[in-house]
Amino acid sequence: MLEEGWVKISRKMLSWRWFSTPETAHLFLYMIIAASIETSDWKDITVPRGSFVSSIRKLSAETGLTEKQVRVALEHLKKTGEVAQSAYPKYSLFTVINYNRYQEKGHSEGTVAAQSGQAEGKQGANRGQTKGNSIRIKEDKEDKEGKEYGDARAHTREIFCQQVGDTLSAYTGRLINSSDARMIFDLFDRCDNADIITDCIKSTAATFRPKYQGDRISSLKYFMPAINAAIASQDQTKGEENEYYKLETFI
Repeated sequence: MLEEGWVKISRKMLSWRWFSTPETAHLFLYMIIAASIETSDWKDITVPRGSFVSSIRKLSAETGLTEKQVRVALEHLKKTGEVAQSAYPKYSLFTVINYNRYQEKGHSEGTVAAQSGQAEGKQGANRGQTKGNSIRIKEDKEDKEGKEYGDARAHTREIFCQQVGDTLSAYTGRLINSSDARMIFDLFDRCDNADIITDCIKSTAATFRPKYQGDRISSLKYFMPAINAAIASQDQTKGEENEYYKLETFI
């Protein structure tokens, strides 16, 4: 187990549904700390970032909880979508769903300060321009705003892909492939709400029934009918809201 480094813990955990349930909160905190920070291979499986290999007995020994308490806490976490478990004969692969969102890396203070200084310097230079340059200043501002919007959109897409990819990995027990990654990337243009996509994955996976021993969900394609239906329902709801707004405005 890793004993160096650190993890981020949001103050939002104080209002988390399981925070007042000591055993469940304790196990979840342990899992966040124990999860791998990099994707790696272990024996014949891939351990994605945000996952780790363990067992009920080992979790009990590491956390000080009884095996019964570990099982109950795990059921809590799996039921509410915080954790997923892929069971193997002698061990399990545990995944903290949305790990990347919890442990997202932000810009360093130095980078932010440098960007701020550059922006202020540019604004100062612009203020010194003559009236003849006012149109160019306006164009520069619009270009900058457009770039900032593009950067923000790209960052939002990255978080979306991480969240959906983490959930897919958790319920398929493997690292996503290039085909799934492309599909997730394109899904963002149709629905930028990752929760809608991950909810479809969770609900569809809950109804999966293996046809033979070792049968597993292997691709995002398995979840696409449910995802397409959810997106269509969302689009219809938005359309109805827009029509209602137009009617209300007209009246």
